[in-house]
Amino acid sequence: GDGLPDYFPTDNTFKMNRPITALYPLREGLMVFHSNRMVMLTGAYSPLNPPPDLQSRNISSHEGVVSSKMVTEIDGNLFYYNNHNELKVFSPQGMTQELSDINQSVFDGVTQVVQLVGHKRQVVVGVEIEDDDSDGRITDLLILDLGQQRPYWKNYKYMLDADTPQYLRHLTVTDGHLLYAAGKIGSLESGLLLDSGTNDNGIIIPALAETHEVQHSRRERWSKYYLEFNYNGSPPA
Repeated sequence: GDGLPDYFPTDNTFKMNRPITALYPLREGLMVFHSNRMVMLTGAYSPLNPPPDLQSRNISSHEGVVSSKMVTEIDGNLFYYNNHNELKVFSPQGMTQELSDINQSVFDGVTQVVQLVGHKRQVVVGVEIEDDDSDGRITDLLILDLGQQRPYWKNYKYMLDADTPQYLRHLTVTDGHLLYAAGKIGSLESGLLLDSGTNDNGIIIPALAETHEVQHSRRERWSKYYLEFNYNGSPPA
């Protein structure tokens, strides 16, 4: 048959007219991210070049992401941290919802969001919190557990010893659903399996639960409180 250049001619392009910061495939098509725009490409089932059924649908004209590290997928839903410092989810039905407002205080002190990954129905957000070096290393993991009836945030910090934090880089989830990261110890950097116990090499891993302010339409005197606890003290691996 004909060579590959005949099937992929140089003029078979779809111009987006601005730099692309991330691409992510979904069942419905291909999500194209720019720094301040989101577009869904669908179709392209025709063998013709260019395919006449290729369509572009504008998802947002004011939000986007800075890189592919700000996007991950869980159960067909696309999670992304946008240029307005909001964590959002894009559903297969085409709806977007902000998730960072479930408990905004968990993001207090965050210098920057470094990376998002999906792990066991959890959105794992690697962040830098009040880091004097401020070089993009991950100091904390903020985790939104979507497997619970009421999704909630958790915060973990890994330690080298009781006083020295373990900084992380490059979060990766394997096919076996194990969560790895690169960690620097002194001048050496090595791969780390984020432990599934309550300690890391004998060092307790601090874990923080979330709190919520109670908002009510009327001022009342409360005589009884009902507290529901559903919090696991072990890390997300």
